[in-house]
Amino acid sequence: MCPIMDHLCQKKPLSSSELQHALAIEEVTYLYDYAAKNWGHDARVSSIEDVNQLILNLLEDEAKASACSNAVMVPGSYPGYSQRVPRQMTGLHLAVFVGLEESTTALLDKGADPGLKDTFGRTPLHCATLIGQEGVIKLLLNKDANLNLKGQLDGTALRMAVRNRHEAVVKLLLDKSDADLDTRDQYGRTPLRLAAMGKNEALVKLLLVRGVDLNSKYRVGQTPLHWAMLNGNEDVVELLAGTRQ
Repeated sequence: MCPIMDHLCQKKPLSSSELQHALAIEEVTYLYDYAAKNWGHDARVSSIEDVNQLILNLLEDEAKASACSNAVMVPGSYPGYSQRVPRQMTGLHLAVFVGLEESTTALLDKGADPGLKDTFGRTPLHCATLIGQEGVIKLLLNKDANLNLKGQLDGTALRMAVRNRHEAVVKLLLDKSDADLDTRDQYGRTPLRLAAMGKNEALVKLLLVRGVDLNSKYRVGQTPLHWAMLNGNEDVVELLAGTRQ
């Protein structure tokens, strides 16, 4: 690892004040912020012979992986970051978040549990879905990662993929026969309702083809069609209305 990565991946998570101090020190060169945002990409394209083993050593060190994940998930400095960043992220969470397929494979082959959750209730599959990392999502699904586990804020991975408009990821998840198509998040919203609200006709079509419940109702009785109408989504309204006939 380079010195900046050694600093980035301290033995214990940095507090808010410690991270602010580190960012201030690196303000002129932007090295800290660059490393936090780009080390995963740099690792993927690196020609350094031992980089994969170095990365794996980091990911297998629970304390360092947790500390590094805090910095990676804070792309800039803002007060109270430690309250907004999940704790208890494993090396597998971190590997999939930055899209390290080789490291993900190695960790899974060594028995890393794809069902472990961080303090936000997110599994590695949630983290990969958040960014739209298709390659590592395939690896997790091939290891039978449970795609119906719910995070505290995000619901299932399918809900997260729809919310973030990751069409290719939605397709991957829908291809699994055990996907809960009508899963609800903490607010009672189904994937179809989110797609209908978001004016995303392509995602609505994907969900309809798989047989989602057109008449699923929100807390006060509105269906996805109601929400599409309220948001003026004419194409989605036409699609939903035509499917109901």
